[in-house]
Amino acid sequence: MSTSSTSAISGVATGIDWRATVDSLMQIEGQRVTMLQNSQEQSRQQMAAWRGLNDKFTSFQSLLDGYKDTEDFLSKAVSSSNSDILTATATTGAVTGNYSIEVDQLATSSRMIHGGFADINSTAVNTSGGAQNFVYTYGTGGDMQTITLSVPDGTTLASLKDLINRDSNNPGVKATLINDGSGSATAYHLVMSSTNTGTGSVLAMDDAATTLGDGSQWDTAAYSDVTSGVNARIRVNGFPSGSWIESQSNTVSDVIDGVTFTLKTTTTTEPVTLTVNEDTATVKGKIVGFVNAYNSIQDQITQLSSYDAATETRGLLFGDASLQQMKRSLQALTNRSITGDSSNTFTNMSQLGLTSGTSGRLSINNDKLDAALDEHFDDVGRLFSFTSTSTSNAVSFFTREERTETGDVAISVVYNASGQPTSATFNGVAATLEGQFIVGAEDGPFSGLRLLFNDPGDGGGTINSTLSMSPGISASFTRVLDTITNEDYGNLQYQTDRLETTIERYDDTIRDQQRRLTQIRAKYERQYLAMEEAISRYQSQGNYLSSQLSSL
Repeated sequence: MSTSSTSAISGVATGIDWRATVDSLMQIEGQRVTMLQNSQEQSRQQMAAWRGLNDKFTSFQSLLDGYKDTEDFLSKAVSSSNSDILTATATTGAVTGNYSIEVDQLATSSRMIHGGFADINSTAVNTSGGAQNFVYTYGTGGDMQTITLSVPDGTTLASLKDLINRDSNNPGVKATLINDGSGSATAYHLVMSSTNTGTGSVLAMDDAATTLGDGSQWDTAAYSDVTSGVNARIRVNGFPSGSWIESQSNTVSDVIDGVTFTLKTTTTTEPVTLTVNEDTATVKGKIVGFVNAYNSIQDQITQLSSYDAATETRGLLFGDASLQQMKRSLQALTNRSITGDSSNTFTNMSQLGLTSGTSGRLSINNDKLDAALDEHFDDVGRLFSFTSTSTSNAVSFFTREERTETGDVAISVVYNASGQPTSATFNGVAATLEGQFIVGAEDGPFSGLRLLFNDPGDGGGTINSTLSMSPGISASFTRVLDTITNEDYGNLQYQTDRLETTIERYDDTIRDQQRRLTQIRAKYERQYLAMEEAISRYQSQGNYLSSQLSSL
């Protein structure tokens, strides 16, 4: 007896839609898979939350990188009473005050304008049938360079210009073409000019070595305008009286310490006044940026760890102990005093008007911060940035690494009659000598610390000094942030690695469960099919008996 009809259609014999029943049973069986998938999705969301938090931490670190040195953190502003004559910029090292600047002369470049040709593309400058030399000199004194160009037969004025500009040995000479508009046989001129200005940029033809043209066509005498470069001449606060400070460039950076000014034209009536001030607005902006970045992290942590009792809604990382530890570690830094700079007016952020509330967020007392910047500008910078002081002029800080411990270091240096260090210790531990440099032991607390020894000039002896190093707020935060974000051992990396492993395990478990569900469905279908077939057989037998009885 065939059972294909009962297999193809659910419930033919029993009247029961057993396939729907199997689907219902499988929904119950599949609840565990659904729970696993929901848990896996939650892990994915948690991992995304950790990564989003990591982005905020690393952004904060990048911000702090610009706060590590006072030269970068503090800013000076400079203004010019006449920006048409000169403009200026200032670094942190500039001394505040007013500077009177007189400009007698601008620096100019050397220039040579050839007598001219009728056109630039048709008339050849070389008609000799072979290559000829175009030779010029550039520089001054012992720095004079001789440049020889081989000019092919048939070269035009435009091509000669390109030969000069494209020469790999070009020392800083630019060639251009001008049309004087006369329409004459000498209307087009080759102009050679030095890219540098001042008397050190002398440009000239080497008449003896130049063979281009008829032998004299490109000699110095063939140039209608030959101008030598001159230096800029300025006077600062009336100095030097009766003479001038000269500069080969119109950008002058070596006259006023920390100030670079650009000369545009000369003064004719009265000097220009440059005013250098402490740029409190820019520094305050950096402090506000610090507070905003810090608060953004605290707000994110608060959101991720929140619990709303009214809606029974939890943040993605609610109850995570490591998240709370990060929050506490950062909050502790806002209340910590910075040591190592005993001469600083400030030792903690609250003295600047930055205070932390119970939520962990920082708030700013603008009046207090403004007063600190106005009255103790440099001290504010030293609180945020690394500083060092030495009790001896013979020992000075040179550089350090992030791992170098800060605080007070007792330094002892033995040196010979030549002023050369022969031995040195940091807190009693032998240091390494590299010429005049004293370097901390590689595996010790002062690894990466490098000091410069300056000869006292007293014929040899021993110098004992104390070096005080203050990390500043930025370095203190950076060190804690590194324990959180470091890709090798940071807490955030641990959390994301842990969740990645968890998600992968969920994948394996879900696949196993789905294989099990496939097997269970097949079992249910076999059982219902067997029932359908058995009932179908019984129905067939009953129908047969009924027909036999009816025929009696």
